[in-house]
Amino acid sequence: LPSWPSDFLAQLKDYTSYTELGSVSWIITTYYLRLPRGVEWVVTGSFVVWAAWEWYRSRRFGFRAMLWTTGLSLVLTHFIAPRTATTHFAPLMLPMFLWFSLRSQTGAGGRNRVPAIVMTIVFVGTWWLFLATVQGRQESAITYLPIPLVLAALLPLIRKPWLRLSQEAV
Repeated sequence: LPSWPSDFLAQLKDYTSYTELGSVSWIITTYYLRLPRGVEWVVTGSFVVWAAWEWYRSRRFGFRAMLWTTGLSLVLTHFIAPRTATTHFAPLMLPMFLWFSLRSQTGAGGRNRVPAIVMTIVFVGTWWLFLATVQGRQESAITYLPIPLVLAALLPLIRKPWLRLSQEAV
């Protein structure tokens, strides 16, 4: 269709008219905390700077180290993008699998049990949270928070061990 670029831009412009919730940053700062819009911009800008810094830092590392930066980028996208949705959570399995991989490579206890338990909690927990908070056909803003927040807290904790293992693998 010759008109697809303009049709796409029109749909993009209309998107915000039928979506109620913004990014994770917006949900926390504006929706729940009712802070001024400028606070959301500062928080979002901080996440952009963090992502850019990690991209810059990772340029000298190999592919395995870049996986961590990619995982962080996937997580931070939920904090930065103007809109997010729980349907966008599928790529967040990558950062979760980085942690599982790190556990298995370092010989941490419960190497096989922990991923199974965590994935069960994620599956059952997210559905429970959705069903407990859904209002009509609209999912609650709270459903957007647990997975990105946990991963945003977890990834900085596993960065050094992941990079150390990545260097050893070379």
